[in-house]
Amino acid sequence: MLRYFFKRLLQMIPLLVVVSFLIFMFIRMIPGDPARLLAGQDATVEEIEKIQRLYGLNDPLFVQYGRYIAGLFSGDMGTSLRTGRPVADMLLPRYSATFTLALTSMGWALLIGLTIGVVTAVFRGRWPDYIGMLVAVAGISVPGFWMGLVLIQRFAVEMPIFAVTGLRSMKDFVLPSITLGAGIMAMIARNSRSEMSETMRHDYIRTARAKGLSEPEVILKHALRNSMVQVMTIIGLQFGFLLGGSVVVERVFGIAGLGGLLVDSIFFRDYTVIQAELTIFAFLFIMVNLLVDLMYGLLNPKIRYGGGGADEPEQPV
Repeated sequence: MLRYFFKRLLQMIPLLVVVSFLIFMFIRMIPGDPARLLAGQDATVEEIEKIQRLYGLNDPLFVQYGRYIAGLFSGDMGTSLRTGRPVADMLLPRYSATFTLALTSMGWALLIGLTIGVVTAVFRGRWPDYIGMLVAVAGISVPGFWMGLVLIQRFAVEMPIFAVTGLRSMKDFVLPSITLGAGIMAMIARNSRSEMSETMRHDYIRTARAKGLSEPEVILKHALRNSMVQVMTIIGLQFGFLLGGSVVVERVFGIAGLGGLLVDSIFFRDYTVIQAELTIFAFLFIMVNLLVDLMYGLLNPKIRYGGGGADEPEQPV
């Protein structure tokens, strides 16, 4: 497994280079000139060209990309075109808020989603199944911005239990994490129910019951563990999206996170901040999926990692 892990880490380097290049070129396709925005509407052509020379915006694109990728590998993400501050200094204070919000959202979504999935699979076709799936459908269907506004109105204005906006303590993560995690909870519930229902029909589940194992042991030790191999894929993908998909929630709850900074940077055509954030999101997404691959081997001992040059987990026949 260690060999597989380090091999995947090495494979990440060319992948990140390709992703960073695509991000770099895509950003340059956004309409608008950042030099003109910085100079103002009444700026002369000479003033705009001066700003372009100052930030190297008039250099060929491959020269700009080479400068960016060289700085990235040396730990320098560049300087913000809008504020003149190092991009790293702008991202670090906001990263903790976004990452903590993603963790808390995924934490409760995983706990409740798996609980609903297991209960509805065990009581398939009965009233717990209908109630659980109703909750799951509601979690997917309700728009995040609307849920956030309703939660603020109910639990921050009418009943001042939580703060209206901002983050001052872990208590303030409750409402935004519920808003952000509702859809993830619903997806986990639906997928875990489907996988659990399929697993419960296998012969080894009947064999475990025939051996005299209690029903909780059969469900948790055998059915749930084997079902989690497929559910982990959904969890990994959704956690990667959580890290970069909290823009609406951060706006609704006034959280100074990476999502809000990304929106502001796109509005002001702050190329260096946009490409740094998107590259970080891509790196985290790749890392999360690598960890999910490793979790397969922990959940199912039959899964082995190829030592003879295989790049992916193999299931022996």
